[in-house]
Amino acid sequence: MLRFTASDACAVAAGNIIYVDEIAAGANDSSSWDDAYNFLQDALADANEAEKPVEIRLAQGSYSPDKDILNPEGTADRQRNRRNCGAGRPYHRQRKC
Repeated sequence: MLRFTASDACAVAAGNIIYVDEIAAGANDSSSWDDAYNFLQDALADANEAEKPVEIRLAQGSYSPDKDILNPEGTADRQRNRRNCGAGRPYHRQRKC
């Protein structure tokens, strides 16, 4: 059964769906599952610059915060995308800064 939600409609209508699949072998431009980005960092950078709303779809896999197209083996900077929102607590998805 195909399920379609209001959030899907917004993302599809705006055309801002970014695909990430660590084993995709296509164009690496996130336009489809075949051409998905291989690294989550590339998708996050793209989403930051893209018109909102943006939906990032991840294929099953293991994604590291220090790997991207320029550093496929990683940089050892595991804190790369961590933000503090005050009181020394790390950022959580449910909490807005």
